[in-house]
Amino acid sequence: MRTHQPAWLWISTVALAMGVGYGAGAHFGGGRGQEPVQQPPPLTSETALPEDDPLPPAVEDWGDEVSPGVYVLRSLEPPQIEDDDDLRARLRCFLEPPGVVAARVYAPDDPDDPFWPKGPIDVYLVYNHADMRSQLHGIMWFGPDDNPSEVGSHLIYSLHLGNCYGLMFLDVDGDGRREVITTSPGADQYSLAIVDLFAPGGPDRKSGGLPFTNSEWWKFADLDDDGVYEAITEGPAWDVKNEVRDGENEQRVFAVYSLSGDEWSLSSVHEDDPTVQQ
Repeated sequence: MRTHQPAWLWISTVALAMGVGYGAGAHFGGGRGQEPVQQPPPLTSETALPEDDPLPPAVEDWGDEVSPGVYVLRSLEPPQIEDDDDLRARLRCFLEPPGVVAARVYAPDDPDDPFWPKGPIDVYLVYNHADMRSQLHGIMWFGPDDNPSEVGSHLIYSLHLGNCYGLMFLDVDGDGRREVITTSPGADQYSLAIVDLFAPGGPDRKSGGLPFTNSEWWKFADLDDDGVYEAITEGPAWDVKNEVRDGENEQRVFAVYSLSGDEWSLSSVHEDDPTVQQ
């Protein structure tokens, strides 16, 4: 089953063909009827997995869902690529030299989709050495998974300075479209970057209000069963509660943040992990 909505793809495709770009930090290229941005080589065993492949290793199990309905993104994930030879070949022919931190297939090809004819959609997390920023690359291909004919569109969304870590797709706000989630670095701390990368009006950042934390992970779970995920992390009580550090509030607690629109706010604090049944 297709994991995205055809309507936004159609809107985006029309806008891209007209040469329209959306949002700060977002750039688009390619479009149906234009010259292809890149012609990938035919996929063979040699082109898909060369011995000197410079890309990060394949990962069969990303471990996103740690328990039913509970997803985790760790703050220091090593570079990794989904275990998919076709994705690997597409990625290597598209980025040279590759500064790839992570790559996953956002949606496979769908020959029955009338709005997007037979094309996989990939998302790459890339560190751009030129401007020392991490970027999200959204690539929509024309053609089947194993031999796409051309790049339909190429979207680039710039993140913070420095290298980001991890790559996860999750429909956080319940609108039927999965957001792209990664972690942004700070001074020994990390925060989430949540981007609705393929929104009809252009990429929409949905991580306002979330704090930096020194936790090694962020979790997502729909704790109140309203169809919208909460974001959960841990930290010292004084930091989570924005209190003065006095030596009495050093214990680590679990902070739950709720989403309203595009902004998050602290909704509750727990001594025990609320995603774990006690």
